[in-house]
Amino acid sequence: MQVLETAGFPVALSIITLVFVILVLLPFIDRCEARSIGKRMKFVTLGAIFVAEVAALSVWGKLTPGKVIPNEQRALVLGGIGLLVTLGSVAFYKLLGRPNAIVKKDASSAESRNPILL
Repeated sequence: MQVLETAGFPVALSIITLVFVILVLLPFIDRCEARSIGKRMKFVTLGAIFVAEVAALSVWGKLTPGKVIPNEQRALVLGGIGLLVTLGSVAFYKLLGRPNAIVKKDASSAESRNPILL
């Protein structure tokens, strides 16, 4: 119970609450015209980081119930997961972007033959 009585707990709880409020309001804040998931790397990456962090914290809580985890270890695990998900998302969108560029070039040359490809 001593962990819940420290000064950092209300601050951490406030930050977590603020993050959840922002995630709930994000669809209303974002006014981007593009609705395709392929053109929204930033928001897909943020969602993937959120899901990965929740999963990691769930597993971590199950493996270490009631233990106090040092701040350095928390930062390494959670920051590492965020970094890995971000790098994976960037790599996925780069890989996804290459075939689209090839298709667009082919579609522009076939524009006169089939206007439905546009």
